[in-house]
Amino acid sequence: MNRLKTTAAILFAALTLGAGLASASAETPFQDAHPRRAEVLGRAAAENHRIADARRDGEISARQAHRLHEQNRRVVLREQRLARRQGGAITRGQQVRLNRTETRIERHTPG
Repeated sequence: MNRLKTTAAILFAALTLGAGLASASAETPFQDAHPRRAEVLGRAAAENHRIADARRDGEISARQAHRLHEQNRRVVLREQRLARRQGGAITRGQQVRLNRTETRIERHTPG
């Protein structure tokens, strides 16, 4: 009987812990969909598509495409690092600076 109680207690603890983790992960979609983050990451994704299209159409070389993709990747990594430090959001000033960097990358992308 003691073994049954122990197994039941472990099962209950596991289910309780699982429910707690599920509610904690419910915060993540909001943080990822924060309007400032979504705007910056959306621009980065759109820019990656423009770079790929320009490369496919022969408007830029493979080397240029690689360089632009790398610059764009650095913007995304910077945004993620800033958001991670601040609990899932970025400030308005950080958004402005990241957008300026994206604009500079866009100027070098044809199309």
